[in-house]
Amino acid sequence: MKPFTLQAPTHWPESLQVLFQKAMHEGDAFALKKIQAELGQLDGALRGPEFKLRILRTCTVENIIPSMEVAAAALPCRLSVSLGDLEVIEQDLLNASEQVNLTLIFWRLEELLPAFVQKTQSLRLGERRQMVESLEQRILQIKQLIASSASIKSPVFLSTFTQPALIPPQRLDSHRPWGISYALSYLNRVLFELSSTVPGLYIFDYHAFVCQQGVQCFDARMDLYARIPIARDSFIPFAHHIAQSLMPLVQPRLKVVAVDLDNTLWGGIVGEDGTEKLKIGLDYPGNIYFKIQQKLLDLKASGLLLVLLSKNNLSDVRKAFDFHDSMPLRLDDFIAIKADFLPKCQNLEAVAKELNLGLSSFAFLDDSDFEREQMNYHLPEVTTLNVSAEPIEILESLYHPRLDALKLESEDGQKHEMYVQEKERQKLAGESGDAEDFLVSLAIQVELMDVSEKELPRVLQLLTKTNQFNLTTRRHDETQLRSFLAESRNLIKAIKVSDRFGDQGLVGLVIGLMEENADLPLLTIDTLLLSCRVIGRKIECVLWDSVVSYAQQEGVQEIRAEYLPTEKNPLVANLYDELGMEEMPNSEAKGNSTKKASSPCVTGNPDQKASENAQTKKYALQCSSSQLHCPEYIKVIKK
Repeated sequence: MKPFTLQAPTHWPESLQVLFQKAMHEGDAFALKKIQAELGQLDGALRGPEFKLRILRTCTVENIIPSMEVAAAALPCRLSVSLGDLEVIEQDLLNASEQVNLTLIFWRLEELLPAFVQKTQSLRLGERRQMVESLEQRILQIKQLIASSASIKSPVFLSTFTQPALIPPQRLDSHRPWGISYALSYLNRVLFELSSTVPGLYIFDYHAFVCQQGVQCFDARMDLYARIPIARDSFIPFAHHIAQSLMPLVQPRLKVVAVDLDNTLWGGIVGEDGTEKLKIGLDYPGNIYFKIQQKLLDLKASGLLLVLLSKNNLSDVRKAFDFHDSMPLRLDDFIAIKADFLPKCQNLEAVAKELNLGLSSFAFLDDSDFEREQMNYHLPEVTTLNVSAEPIEILESLYHPRLDALKLESEDGQKHEMYVQEKERQKLAGESGDAEDFLVSLAIQVELMDVSEKELPRVLQLLTKTNQFNLTTRRHDETQLRSFLAESRNLIKAIKVSDRFGDQGLVGLVIGLMEENADLPLLTIDTLLLSCRVIGRKIECVLWDSVVSYAQQEGVQEIRAEYLPTEKNPLVANLYDELGMEEMPNSEAKGNSTKKASSPCVTGNPDQKASENAQTKKYALQCSSSQLHCPEYIKVIKK
């Protein structure tokens, strides 16, 4: 499988796209220097948000930073890198003064255990084991330091260990207890276990990068001379690997994969070749399509929705799935099926409306050059995954980083079922003659809770992904969110929703910031959002009532809020008016002390630009005159 390579954003000037191709795909050093200079002149909106990366290390990475900055620009983001001193990881963690978006601990076995690496053969078994276990204890102490230190608020990536650059693998070592091979496996297992159980800890898989690149990614001379871990010719692949690791923190994960059938999920054309002659199975070339289906099923299990777009008769499609009943995918694995002869871009738009999802959350997979070009032309927001009809390339495209995730939450695996339940609700709504009666029949139950460490990952997902019902669309990262939580008087409430069709999980959030040093206590609403799957049920009223109740409890005189328009949130343009707030004239709004995030937003989503005709609106509400809005048909549980 080929490693993923970044492409220049299509909204960049064409000259910059050409430079990126030369620098990051052809390794042109002159183009790399030139693109660095030109990126500095690029408009900020085209460059994306700032992303601060701190690297704590045991080796030299300064020479690789220019390649990393250019690779990250394609996400897009403006990467700025700060480096800790060599081999003082714990001190740098404790003494960090600047807030960053991510801390990467990049270490190597040869610096952490130099005597172990150089004298493995002369050391006794007990000595080797003691050295490796001492490093394990250091790793666990660093984990504890990260968990307990108030100064560490951003996610931390721990790099895995790989074969020391100056010592090639040896057969004798492979069979030696507590030798180098054993130590690498043992320590990497420790890292993987930590990342799977500790919130905020993630893996940067340096070992996987080395395995992909091979021994050519090392330069023994430069390693001995300057402790540079990567050969010059591998700077750019390493930069791609870094950017791929950052991508889930910069761009929201895609939500839907829309796939073709013929020569995509199976070999052949069902309408021409017939059901029996389709190539799908365990022998070549059918085994490639079998793996494509397996990967799609795996993506579905990780929380992505599957949509079928096929220019075929639906009856032929059903026959093919019934006949090839050993295929990994079944028709009920697709949340929507469009088997007809309409343009696929038209069908995809219809599915997006049915699911109430933005087009930018869709990926498209199709063997036809025509279909891919038509989709790119009419719906450029959709991410087209593959670039050719070659089955292996189609399979490789399903490992796109935007289909990946750093970690999964429990409700990710239930996403398909949640949307099936929503279809049932819509069906019931269509059969009900009265909207109020329909909502009563749902038996809606909500649970209000203070956000804790347990809810933090899902809250970050909501902040990153929610567009339509989002009053400000502020993409706070983990660093900023933790700083809000550290202020005890701030209001940070999440809401879970369930009804008679099932549990929809944590779907809403409100962040209220208590104003400091004011003559009168003020509560400023920084964020108010709801997942699109619960829009239309007045869940926002429960969130708002929690704001009003909290303000009255804390002796707040006034609540202030604002609506920041984007292309995707006109749905909530008048929400604060409906909740009884008074819009502030521009002259009064100048005194509004609404707090903005002090750390940069971490999204590269171009759909967040404001609509040209929409206006920012600022609001105020006197707590003494506020009213509650929660409908009687919603049962509220406070946790």
